[in-house]
Amino acid sequence: MNSANSVVDRFVNISDYLRSSEFEKNPTANIFNPLRKVSSEPAENNYLPLSHELKFEITQYLNLKDFVAFSSINVDNYLSLRSDDLLVKRVLKNEPKVRMIERLEDLNQKAQQYSFDINAKIKADEYFNAIIPPMAISPGPARLILNSNLRSYKYRSFDFVQLFQHLCMLAKDDSTDIFFRAHICSLAIDINNKMCSKDGEYATTYALYFLHIASQVKLLIKIEDKANKVALLANMIENNEIDLGRLRQAYFNQVLINGNEFNWDTFINGLRIG
Repeated sequence: MNSANSVVDRFVNISDYLRSSEFEKNPTANIFNPLRKVSSEPAENNYLPLSHELKFEITQYLNLKDFVAFSSINVDNYLSLRSDDLLVKRVLKNEPKVRMIERLEDLNQKAQQYSFDINAKIKADEYFNAIIPPMAISPGPARLILNSNLRSYKYRSFDFVQLFQHLCMLAKDDSTDIFFRAHICSLAIDINNKMCSKDGEYATTYALYFLHIASQVKLLIKIEDKANKVALLANMIENNEIDLGRLRQAYFNQVLINGNEFNWDTFINGLRIG
């Protein structure tokens, strides 16, 4: 390990690190980077003895790719980590969560570089098509796909810019739990990208409406199990089970916030096609 940069080399144990200001500033940091590059026959000084408790702490922060790299530091860790079924299952379960955090971090970086006023009129070119920010479609975990071969492209492009701007706003919203923020943003990106890849004409519109409604859900204290509820809504949208007109009505009327006796099941069933 590189003692100048690796967190695990600078703290006595994982508990000290979790109580530190460094963890408070960046709770999603990969505390094991950078890992020393190793050959297929690791040198003796690559040995890193780990307690069973620490191994379980480690797996909370690793996706599958990092886990493979970390467990290959030496033969001892390879055997003790990868041969433990519980640890492997835990890492596989982490994969979606790590992916969500990577997307949120990517959005945060893009938001810092992208200057905009959410209430300002969206800029358009001479053909009245919205001008797409290069950062929205630039490579990265949070990259958005835009299908420009659709009818009424200019209306889709305006929705696309709005979607990107609202994603940036949510990514920077420190008042919201980081994992729920990451969850909502990732679901919205998936709706847009998966439906666009299938030539879905209203993919971006669906994603924009979803993001707005999911952002309202996080404000409603009485709603329990919020993460699973917004995931269900996203899944129904991707499977074309939601009526776009009813979703649009919920978007513009802010039915979640304005409803005095809001019921989630009634709301979802009211959005279904048919």
